[in-house]
Amino acid sequence: MLGTTTLLDEGMLYFDARLSAAHPTVEIRVADVCRDPDDAVLLAVLAQALVETAVREWRAGMPPAPVRTEVLRLAEWQASKWGLAGELINPATWAPAPVTTVLNGLVDHLAPVLADLGDLGAVRDLLAAPRRRGTGAARQRAVLARTGDLRAVVRDAAVR
Repeated sequence: MLGTTTLLDEGMLYFDARLSAAHPTVEIRVADVCRDPDDAVLLAVLAQALVETAVREWRAGMPPAPVRTEVLRLAEWQASKWGLAGELINPATWAPAPVTTVLNGLVDHLAPVLADLGDLGAVRDLLAAPRRRGTGAARQRAVLARTGDLRAVVRDAAVR
């Protein structure tokens, strides 16, 4: 992609996840603005556990699950549209499933790494919080519905 000279530098490689060009890290470029700090922590811990789980599976000689890019894009679209309010595409079956089923499956898949890191209990607690209080997206939609004013949505986020 860089060889086409269409992109100015590696920072323009807009993938959902990529190796950092400047740091020994993996950059996750989805849900990168969280309204609640606990949600940011949850995403960081899950991302770390996903990477470590993938590394362990690779070291054990386990190939990644074969899945077509368009199926991944569809799953991403569905998650971005509905969040925790609708069904998600379950990576275990590639069929729609209740959010709770998909999230519980994710935690089960990551449990060995989360336990090793001492984060399993925290992840369970942090996953329960958005279901109790609602998501940032739901809050923004509620403020917009109540006020009809996008500036009120921004003011509400700034106050939070």
